[in-house]
Amino acid sequence: MAVITKDKVTFYNEDHKELSKIITQIQWDWKTGAKGNYNHYMLKEIEEQPQALRQAIVQDEKLINRMAIEILRSRQVVFVGCGTSRNAALIGRYVFSKIGHVLAM
Repeated sequence: MAVITKDKVTFYNEDHKELSKIITQIQWDWKTGAKGNYNHYMLKEIEEQPQALRQAIVQDEKLINRMAIEILRSRQVVFVGCGTSRNAALIGRYVFSKIGHVLAM
């Protein structure tokens, strides 16, 4: 859980104990999320798929393994998606439930 105020963000675990997090600033501006010359965001997303896949493939293996262990330790995983990303969330839910044997909502 996170409590966000105008001055800070505080994170808590499931026992309501405060967690220490390292804040990382990302390089992003509003133009990155804009439609650009596309008529629809879906068309933009389709065109960006090859780049998104390349970025997904070159992730830090240690970080991915650590995340996988945390997912395996969890009691439940919740997938959230809105619009077209809802379909990806449903597929992720299916994969986690059927293949990974993790309760996914």
